[in-house]
Amino acid sequence: VGKTALALQLAHRTAARFPDGRLMIGLRGPQGRPLSWAQAGAALLRGLAGEPSGGPGALPALPADPQDLAELLGRTLRGRRLLLVLDDAASAEQIRPLLPPGEGSAVIVTCRRTPAALAGADHLVLEAVRADEAVELLLTTGGERMAEDPAATAEIAGLCGGLPLALRVAAAALTARPHTTAAALAERLRDERTRLAVLREGDLDLRATLLTGYQEAGPAQQRAFRLLTLAPAADFAGWTAAALLDLEPGAAGEVTEELVAARLLEARPGGRPPRYGFHSLLRVLAVELREAAEDAEGERTREAVERLCRASLTLARHADRQLAPGRDWRTRPVPSGAAVLDEAYDDGGGGRVDAAAVVGGAPLRWFRDEAAGLVEAVRQAHTAGLWSLAWELADSAAGYFHACAAWEEWEETHRLALDAALRAGNTAAEAAVRYSLGGLAWQRREAHRALAQYTSAQRGFDRVRDRIGSARCRIGVADILLGQGRPAAAARRYGR
Repeated sequence: VGKTALALQLAHRTAARFPDGRLMIGLRGPQGRPLSWAQAGAALLRGLAGEPSGGPGALPALPADPQDLAELLGRTLRGRRLLLVLDDAASAEQIRPLLPPGEGSAVIVTCRRTPAALAGADHLVLEAVRADEAVELLLTTGGERMAEDPAATAEIAGLCGGLPLALRVAAAALTARPHTTAAALAERLRDERTRLAVLREGDLDLRATLLTGYQEAGPAQQRAFRLLTLAPAADFAGWTAAALLDLEPGAAGEVTEELVAARLLEARPGGRPPRYGFHSLLRVLAVELREAAEDAEGERTREAVERLCRASLTLARHADRQLAPGRDWRTRPVPSGAAVLDEAYDDGGGGRVDAAAVVGGAPLRWFRDEAAGLVEAVRQAHTAGLWSLAWELADSAAGYFHACAAWEEWEETHRLALDAALRAGNTAAEAAVRYSLGGLAWQRREAHRALAQYTSAQRGFDRVRDRIGSARCRIGVADILLGQGRPAAAARRYGR
């Protein structure tokens, strides 16, 4: 996020405070692999001796023994007023032996992961630049064609996610192609499948930079980085991670926090409990890696989606029972105060969700936090051919959609649910979905559609001998007739 550029600016502005000079050392090799502290220390000594290439000069042969090297480095740095910039550090262990002894010198370290174990350090976490700053950077580095199309420039800034490196590469890509326009560049960047390929120009390669953090993570963190892209909303809670990763909540929380520490995932501000999400460009990389792993290693995306949908269903049913008791007459009653552990979600791999603990006593708040994710989960279940989960998820959210007048979400989820029920040949599910669509149509004052859905739903309930469902359909029709000023016809329906 512009760490190196900021470090260089600080070094330039504070040059007068360090009369013995400033020196910048990169702590990674050509392939992005971290240097050992000894390699970095040798480079530092050569730089101080004016031998950046390691060629012959004033510096004698460097000792091979690490302890001797550390002592030589300490003697060389002691008593000087230097500013060292250690760029792209991998760990505190790599940094600590390079720090000058005594007072007078200062060190600026840039790194992806905060070196919390480094005593006495002041930490500055850089965020992505603001939208207006991103546009300004593009205008400064992208030339006249950026300025000629403000709308395209703003779109490019958004597609780069405020990352200075991505913005630099985008500007360089436009500058290197005098025959193209900012609008054409924006169009190329819109496609997530090729966005990272577009953001490569010469030795500026955004994908390679982002990939470094992933490659340094352990296997469990890499797997989590890939699978968490299946989270159905832009930000997600810990229970979502637990379901997707097939881990107990505590273990899932540890892996998730490790991804945050590695800057591969973001902890959203203000969340209690915390919620997480991807930077847009890291998500593009993670999706690419997940799809490659699925092809090469058989990573089970469908199984992860099913776990997520089952967990979502468990929680949504629990919240629905609190929000609208008795709305769904087809689910079994739950004793007051009982913790709901939906046995359908006990997959044998340790994945269970305690709905009472997650939802608590605030079902409306839980639905507000998760509504967008529930809609996407219905889409995911339908796409994966998980027919029963598609209609059950849609039904579990219907009470919330009704309470909040979320007509579009109600309509979309139930259209998918109806298609799922028809594909599965499940008459009871089809009837239940049509009954809910009848209620939606009546809320929208579309009496003709409501009557058609209620009538069709009643026929389905009659076929499966669901007397309660059938009676509710008759009541729905009677309510419409009464609203149309036809009390006699309504009375016949109410009295049947």
